[in-house]
Amino acid sequence: MDAADTLSKQLAAETQKRQNAEMLCLQTLFQKATELAVERDARKTSEGLSASLQEQMNRMSQKLDELVDEKEKRKSAEELCTTLKRQLATMIQATQELDAEKALRKAAEDHVAVLQDVLETVTIEKDELKTQLQQKSVSGFSHGATWQYEIDGRWEAFTPEATEQMHQAYLDYLKEIPGSQHKTICSGGVARVMDFELMQQKHLRTGKTRSIRALPGVPPVWESSVPDLLLQGNDLGSFYKEEADPEIWEAIQYILDSSGHAQDAWSDCSCMRRAWVQSVHRIENMRLWHRYKMRLDTMRRDHATYKISVEPAELDLDGVFPCMAECQEF
Repeated sequence: MDAADTLSKQLAAETQKRQNAEMLCLQTLFQKATELAVERDARKTSEGLSASLQEQMNRMSQKLDELVDEKEKRKSAEELCTTLKRQLATMIQATQELDAEKALRKAAEDHVAVLQDVLETVTIEKDELKTQLQQKSVSGFSHGATWQYEIDGRWEAFTPEATEQMHQAYLDYLKEIPGSQHKTICSGGVARVMDFELMQQKHLRTGKTRSIRALPGVPPVWESSVPDLLLQGNDLGSFYKEEADPEIWEAIQYILDSSGHAQDAWSDCSCMRRAWVQSVHRIENMRLWHRYKMRLDTMRRDHATYKISVEPAELDLDGVFPCMAECQEF
């Protein structure tokens, strides 16, 4: 019994001891589990905090990037603003220059308009002077002849400068001044030797010879030669050439018999019916002829300029017969 009790007590003690050990083990396990739970919570909290910090850091990094971008944009905006300011200043300067250029252009246009008016006036005056020069060159009014040279079967006029030189030289030749047969004429940078005896010119550089001539510019029916016309002075006898054509004599006799009051026996003009033509002379005054031609051309130009229409006048206003009109062909 004692052994059983002892064994029972031992078993009970052993059981109690085992229970205490188990309890201690359970406590240890619980403590360990608690610590693990705390550690887990702390780790979880740390992980959450770390995630939060990471998120904040990401946000801060994003914000920093946004700030950097904004700074870059602001810098770009400032640079763009500076560029725009420069461009605006350039545009303002260009506008001012354009306004100044417009003002200058308007002033230039006004000046051009004035110059155009002056040019038109000068052109008109130039045309008038050119016409007068051509008239003098063609009609020979300045010195009585137009000088020409032959080229390829046709006649071409000399320049006015050469014509004037040739006229003076030819007058010397006609006056038989010694050494005047040959004369060197320079015109347009070209020198030519004129031979008034042979009526030829010779190019000094090429040696080419051409025929020359002087046209007096008078009616072809005139009988006076070119030298005689050029040497005309104040002697009235040199202007008259006797007409031997019988038709002209008859025409003049017909006019005397039929014009005016020749048919009226009570008129003093009736004595003209008893008049007989003794001689007929043509006036061959070259200077007078060219003066008449120039005045006639001037009058015709004035008529064309001012649009004046002129009708031919009747020639037989007081005659019985149309004798004046019939005799115009002579």
